[in-house]
Amino acid sequence: MKVNKEVDFHWSNYFKPTPVNLQYLVESIQAILATIAVTSFAMKNEVLSFWLLISAGILDKVARLFARAAKDYMETIKVEYPVELSDQVEVTKEIKKEGE
Repeated sequence: MKVNKEVDFHWSNYFKPTPVNLQYLVESIQAILATIAVTSFAMKNEVLSFWLLISAGILDKVARLFARAAKDYMETIKVEYPVELSDQVEVTKEIKKEGE
């Protein structure tokens, strides 16, 4: 199993982008849990379906704590546009080392 050392797990990563491959994995697991929950609800097992849906929701929140690690780097977004032509907006993403 390949371990990606660029992925970091921390509370401060909640609002940072989640890696795409992890996001696909979590969405697939959530779809499986939702299918099992609907099936168990149809079979009159409401307790199991409740806990499956709760675990799918918790899984989504935990997955948001993973983000690409940029140690000693700060991500900034720079927006530049002419004042008279606000429709032509250019957005660039820069990653700078802290202290620069």
